[in-house]
Parts: sequence; structure tokens; C-alpha cells
Amino acid sequence: MRLKKWLVGSLLGAVALLGSGCSNTCDAATERIDKRYSECGIALGDSDEAPQECSDEDASELEHEADCIEKASCDDVKSGLYLTKC
Repeated sequence: MRLKKWLVGSLLGAVALLGSGCSNTCDAATERIDKRYSECGIALGDSDEAPQECSDEDASELEHEADCIEKASCDDVKSGLYLTKC
């Protein structure tokens, strides 16, 4: 259960981080992640955190995560295990 809470929290943090739209790369990676969550039946809530800028390092990490999540099974996405298999 802790892993699920961590996963949802990290995703919401990433969404908040990218909310500023400062980087097309960040926006595109976030959309890919959100799409996979939706495909796997995982509901995403709105974040109340203030948007932050997305650096090149953030964009690179999000692109890597998006690549991983797109290859993962829904079971791994739901459990958060996709993060350890990539």
C-alpha cells in the first residue's frame, strides 16, 4: 500500500511540476504518462501545488519514465513496479 501511495504522490508531484507548461518536452512526457495511467484505469486527481519550471534534467527524467510506463503492463503500472523494471 505504501508503494501505491508513493506512486500516486510522485505522479501528482510530477503533474504539479509540469503544470507551468514551460517545456514542450515535459508537457509531452506528462501527457504520455497520464495517458497510460488512464488506459490502466488509474484516476488522476487535481493538484493544488503551484506550478514549477521544468528543467532539462526534469524533462529527461520524465521522458525516461514515459518510455518505461508505455512498455509496462497495467499490473506493473498499478503496483508501481514499472519503476523498478526499467
